[in-house]
Amino acid sequence: QLQRMAGRAVLILRGNGGRPLLGDTLTLRGARVEYAEVYSRGMVEADVEPLLENWPEQVQIVTATSCEILDNLFQMLGEQGRAMLARTPLVVVSERIHDRARELGCSQVIIAPEASDQGVLRALCSWMGQEQSGNS
Repeated sequence: QLQRMAGRAVLILRGNGGRPLLGDTLTLRGARVEYAEVYSRGMVEADVEPLLENWPEQVQIVTATSCEILDNLFQMLGEQGRAMLARTPLVVVSERIHDRARELGCSQVIIAPEASDQGVLRALCSWMGQEQSGNS
């Protein structure tokens, strides 16, 4: 559907500094592309000590839908938390995030079948099914 874009106007909503791949591709196909940066990316400040204290009991699996989220999570958790996160199964939505997770030392990285809420949910359910059958 997006092959014939000559003369079309496209508005892409994204976070500040979002990747230009989609816009660049559509521009090459003849579209006039505008961006609206509708949210900002940044790391929140949070007390992670309660989470770290209870990680083994409370955290079975983690999801990350961008490299920024993953990088921020590793930074927020500090040295002790990074080690725990690296050992925890991680669901991601792309090969690029998978590769970044591996660079950061994550040992079990699962790529969702598609980059959507439904894809992440399917990956989580599949993982849970495997965990249940492994514990039987």
